[in-house]
Amino acid sequence: MGHGSFHFQNMWISHRNFLSVVRESWDQPVRGRGMEAFCQKLVALSRKLGSWNLQAFGNIQRNIQEAQDEMQWIQKIYDQQGGDVYRSQLSEARARHARLLAIENDFWSQK
Repeated sequence: MGHGSFHFQNMWISHRNFLSVVRESWDQPVRGRGMEAFCQKLVALSRKLGSWNLQAFGNIQRNIQEAQDEMQWIQKIYDQQGGDVYRSQLSEARARHARLLAIENDFWSQK
């Protein structure tokens, strides 16, 4: 997150680890009391979410391109050879690509 302002991303909610990341950060002890402690917890949480975002989501556009390339590669093999294994792999690749597109949509809908 650096020194910029904090921006909550709706796409985070859909991630299975989001609540545990928030809980883990929030449960860390801080010095001070009242609003001082509250502000310290918010700063720590924003830093944690920033680093977690990079780890959990990475570069969305690059991930989409990689998923699309993989899907096209598996489609080509399936078209040439057929078979249940490639059909299953193609289905999984399509599902991954669709999930990534949904994440991208959530991201851009907040801009």
